[in-house]
Amino acid sequence: MKPSSRPGRRRPPNRKKADDYRAEAFDLYFTEEVPADEAKLREALIKAKRSVLLDPGYENLTMIASILGEYDDAESNRRAVEYCDRAITLEPGNPDAYASKASLLSRIPGRLPEAEQAARTSIALSLVQNDSIDTIELEFSSLVDILIDQRKYTTARAAIRLALRHSQSEFLRSLLKQASQRIKQETRPSERA
Repeated sequence: MKPSSRPGRRRPPNRKKADDYRAEAFDLYFTEEVPADEAKLREALIKAKRSVLLDPGYENLTMIASILGEYDDAESNRRAVEYCDRAITLEPGNPDAYASKASLLSRIPGRLPEAEQAARTSIALSLVQNDSIDTIELEFSSLVDILIDQRKYTTARAAIRLALRHSQSEFLRSLLKQASQRIKQETRPSERA
């Protein structure tokens, strides 16, 4: 247990302020507005950066990566991946930054193989840690999409079968049905072996 998390002990002032900034960034970033309001997104990014300056911890780094990913432009995605890499360095056994990195890399031309590796790592870590089935379902869905984007249809089908071994939820079956339909649409009859 970290000393700062023990009952009765105070957190260092910078850590407390960093937590406050992260909470403010979270409130600004996670809104019901889709797409996110540009001004709120900018303000959330500023709060998240302040949080990282005071406490460059895992949660703060992944928060910035998530916010930067909302901009969905090449430079923001590149910077977001860097924040994910920093978070992974701090906690290599935590699947969340790998999942975020996979999503971000899948949007950057030429980086799908890296996205696939990050998605596979995220799934493996989540399975070892017995993460919630909801988390694992989303990770498998992301992997299948990445594989289809690379035209790795046989591997995507294998990933679908593996995902269904872990969960038979209606949600997952629906997502994977869509993926299967996408494979059928993208393949010619001779490729459907």
